[in-house]
Amino acid sequence: YTRIWNLSVACPSRLRNRLTITDYSSLVIKEATIDDSGTYGCTLNLTNGRALTSRSELIVTETPTITVPRTVVRREGQDLSIKCTSHGKPTPFVKWVRLTAGNKAILYSQGDGSAILSIRNVRREVNGTYECQASNNPDIIVKNQTDVLVQYRPSIDSSTSSPISVSSWDNRTVSLRCMASGNPTPEFTWSNPDKVPIKYGVSPLKGGSLLTIQTKSKTDYGQYRCRASNRQGYVYGYIDVKRIVVPQPPILLDVTSTVSTIEIKWRRPTIDGGSELIDYYVSISTSPPRGVSIKETSLIIAGLAKSTRYRVDVLARNIVGYSNATSRYISTKEKDWFAVDEQISGPVVLGVCLPIIF
Repeated sequence: YTRIWNLSVACPSRLRNRLTITDYSSLVIKEATIDDSGTYGCTLNLTNGRALTSRSELIVTETPTITVPRTVVRREGQDLSIKCTSHGKPTPFVKWVRLTAGNKAILYSQGDGSAILSIRNVRREVNGTYECQASNNPDIIVKNQTDVLVQYRPSIDSSTSSPISVSSWDNRTVSLRCMASGNPTPEFTWSNPDKVPIKYGVSPLKGGSLLTIQTKSKTDYGQYRCRASNRQGYVYGYIDVKRIVVPQPPILLDVTSTVSTIEIKWRRPTIDGGSELIDYYVSISTSPPRGVSIKETSLIIAGLAKSTRYRVDVLARNIVGYSNATSRYISTKEKDWFAVDEQISGPVVLGVCLPIIF
């Protein structure tokens, strides 16, 4: 049989010039418009008088438009409400999502024709990019983004700032680091222990400020103050620069000798200068002089000449340097009798281990 396809007389004239029926029984509409939306039917009239009819619904969509602000600024604690309105035919389905790392989208709200992004009592974690999406066609999604900026007063980051107490000593350079977060980005200022603003030695860091000072005298020690501020407020950070000095001399307990050895015992100084002791240095006036650094508080010096007068010096050391010496003169014995010694300076301490230097 032969298939003959004709347009129905019910076909509107505005469509006729844009319609084509292909050999495969397909109806093609050129340059479809919104007005072309509707129900289209195909009727096949058989020779036996029967008619077969098929109907299809055509929806011609109008690409949605979206209206959202580019940027929204809120103070921490305020409420946030952003309406995304979309126009198009048919009415678009609208939703708000938040874009996260890896371009993952978290759904916040949705609706027909519009959706409202609503967050009460916003916190700084709300900062980020939000996207309004509108669609009335499975093949087309229109998107528009809004940056939400939450402003908040600065806060000191103690984990990356200098400790609240820093030790230094004379003629040393010290760097003090003050780190703070805030939105807008904080500005930093410093003041010295006399609360006088510091103009020199200040350099910016990412998220903070670095103050470099030289501790030359007593006035350079004390509490330094860092101020981080933005339009939402300010915060202070404090760093105490503590002065440390060399320790006091060790305290001699006992010095004894034999024909070829001298044994010396001491105890740690009463005042360590504000810094932990590192070790002791013991020297003897041989020719050439001999010396050794040890952590113990006693020492046997061997290999000495008999019946000879020696000077023994003991010094304590911390990070700043060595103390003054505690000294003692003592003579080795002629034979095996006790040699009288003469103390020059120094108090007294307890010996434990007995290292030997030869």
